[in-house]
Amino acid sequence: MTRHDWLLLVLAAAEEDTLSPLQLQKSLFLVGQGLAGLAEADFYEFQPRDYGPFAAAVYHDAEYQQLQGLVAIRPHSRTKREFSLTAAGSSRAQTLVAELHSDAVRYCCGVVQWVQSQTFQGLTQAVYEQFPAFATRSVMPGACFTALAAEEPDPVKKKIYANQPFMAAIEKALRDEADGTDYTLKLNNLGCQ
Repeated sequence: MTRHDWLLLVLAAAEEDTLSPLQLQKSLFLVGQGLAGLAEADFYEFQPRDYGPFAAAVYHDAEYQQLQGLVAIRPHSRTKREFSLTAAGSSRAQTLVAELHSDAVRYCCGVVQWVQSQTFQGLTQAVYEQFPAFATRSVMPGACFTALAAEEPDPVKKKIYANQPFMAAIEKALRDEADGTDYTLKLNNLGCQ
């Protein structure tokens, strides 16, 4: 799977909702971190920026896929633009889902659903806490403290940073579906349950 494919899968996991630029960036970052073994060498290279992990190539790829008729990019008053799939993009995502292991699809859906449930600040802070190296250039108050605190060799702090809520929630959903939640991508409408 190429990084273009992962972008389509992340947008498909958003169901019929759109993703803001921050949500798209963070979803792809977290999918890349969690499924590093599946992501090809040309996966997005994220750098620390104002609001955490950022890869300009995400926007370039979305714009390219818009020209291909797979992605819709619409203006938005608050976030400047928002991203979603076209009908052709949904069809292509269905093909990709069939090629991908079901655990990877569930993980992707879980990440995107978690990202969508967060506020701007909550999402950014959670990513900073889990990946403090990406907080070094932040413009958010307290983020630099997060980065410095994570560098200390205190084993208790390392344990705290290793057990962030979003990773634990996603891992629990993948291990234990006793609550009845199904994180698989539905092939008929590309939605997550």
